[in-house]
Amino acid sequence: MVTTSDHLIKDQAAYEKAVFQAKELAEAGNLVTFGIQPTYAETGFGYIEASGHDVLSFKEKPDVETAQSYIEQGNYYWNSGMFCFKAGVLLKELEKYSSEMLEACRVALPNSRIVRKSELTMKRCRLFLKTLLTMQLWKNPIR
Repeated sequence: MVTTSDHLIKDQAAYEKAVFQAKELAEAGNLVTFGIQPTYAETGFGYIEASGHDVLSFKEKPDVETAQSYIEQGNYYWNSGMFCFKAGVLLKELEKYSSEMLEACRVALPNSRIVRKSELTMKRCRLFLKTLLTMQLWKNPIR
């Protein structure tokens, strides 16, 4: 589970339900992203285009007219930046879609000056998430 530290969670029960559902989906081999139902045309967030629980595309921060059209279409969600996945599934996706990036990580990590294991884990997650977001591989947004 990868979460941001700057979200205000107002409905703890709904959040816990979404996390539980994400865990089940991740255990079944999915890469899960959490979409937030937009309440207004926000230009400071990226958007997830979805069909049911399947991600169709990721959209970068739009202008206000485009953001409004996303809301009117009803199948766009704010990209929360929160994800759930099994490490092995993520690595397989990298191997399949970005083997060069995966190999670069394998070469770079042993040569890094990272001292603590927790720092190593965070650096891996940041790098992998940035890569996968760019490649638009995420499935199953939780609403």
